[in-house]
Amino acid sequence: MRLELKHLSKKFGGLHVIRNFDMTVESGSLTALIGPNGAGKTTLMNIISGLLKVDAGEVYADTTPVTHLPPHERARMGMGRTFQIVKGFQQLSVLENIVAGQHIQLHAGFFHCLLSLPLSRSEDREARKKAMEISEFVGLQDYLDRRPAELPHGLQCLTQFARVLASRPKLLLADEPTSGLNTKEVEMLQHALKAIQGQGVTILLVEHNMRMVTEIAEKVVVLNFGEKLDEGTPSKISQNPAVIEAYLGRGFGTARA
Repeated sequence: MRLELKHLSKKFGGLHVIRNFDMTVESGSLTALIGPNGAGKTTLMNIISGLLKVDAGEVYADTTPVTHLPPHERARMGMGRTFQIVKGFQQLSVLENIVAGQHIQLHAGFFHCLLSLPLSRSEDREARKKAMEISEFVGLQDYLDRRPAELPHGLQCLTQFARVLASRPKLLLADEPTSGLNTKEVEMLQHALKAIQGQGVTILLVEHNMRMVTEIAEKVVVLNFGEKLDEGTPSKISQNPAVIEAYLGRGFGTARA
């Protein structure tokens, strides 16, 4: 899925959080969106996923305008979203959380499930099989019977990530997915992101872990005070004095040279 943002603007009160913002994420690519805290990154992700309405501008999925579609319609089109704050079904097991992520793909209705009709039973078996595969993919196979609330924060983050993958997204919006992860978990997630991209999924990644960004992103877009500061390859971005000043830090370009 190709994502295109045209002339997006959003104000809260009199404050411009996003101002005349343009961005294209090509189908099958991995693009990173970076910027200091308060730059407007999460606001932008909320606009793309339909949680916030824009004041001006358009959002396109492939060539289809989705600016006025609600979140569930965008999800049906193939948009998947993770959040900075871990969201999930804390009363369910990890396995059940991943199964729940597949609800958009299922066809059995309420009465099929209530009466345990063949279609419902068949879909449930397939959903659990798929959930097991995804759990191994992200490294959660040893925690399937545990509830997320019983797990460390990093594993809760991976559970959320696995649940989004279960929806089979065409476009994955990953909002700081490494937040709270240890080094091993970051490596696992990084591998998973590249593997997902290899399957043709488009990824827009909001991330503060610049080492990971420089290793896996093909393009980096820098947001500062709601406006695009620069975009390009990680190498190009890391040499831009304005980007270094605003976000990366004065030693970043020198350290990479």
